[in-house]
Amino acid sequence: MNVLIFGAGYWGKCCKKAIEKHAAWAFKGFLDNAEISFMEDGVSVPVFRPEDGIRQPYDKIIISNSKSEQISEIKAQLRSYGVSEEKMDVLFENKDLLISAMANINSYDEERDPRVIWLRDYQTVNAANEARDLRRRRRGRKAAYAADCVRVYRRGALRTGGLPARRLKRSACSLQLL
Repeated sequence: MNVLIFGAGYWGKCCKKAIEKHAAWAFKGFLDNAEISFMEDGVSVPVFRPEDGIRQPYDKIIISNSKSEQISEIKAQLRSYGVSEEKMDVLFENKDLLISAMANINSYDEERDPRVIWLRDYQTVNAANEARDLRRRRRGRKAAYAADCVRVYRRGALRTGGLPARRLKRSACSLQLL
């Protein structure tokens, strides 16, 4: 079934996603009185003026507006172009389609969200910085240990009257004062 959606706003886009998931339906384009165009995933989405769009092959026109006065105006406009009432459907009156459209509201794709890219980059950089800091801390501990050994050596030399070599025992892990 070929479907046109009247209204290329927020609810029209949600309805489009629901139609694309429905195997028996094929999205053919938007109808909108405002002259707009937009891209989705790098592909231009067809947006027709209502008088031009009804010339496209369609089986159903779904009205995506939520306000009842707008819906009645749109229905009157479509009737003036010769569209039968049976071929018109309203998103907010079709419970199954509305539920499918609303299910798309909460779908979130983190990989495509440009607002999250900085966070992913930060996490990558932060992990690299933490690894670098860990290496520095390990080097720093070795340097601090060596400085402590020098202090112990000097203290031992002072206490032993200048004979620290006999007083210090060197082991694999540390220098100890005997």
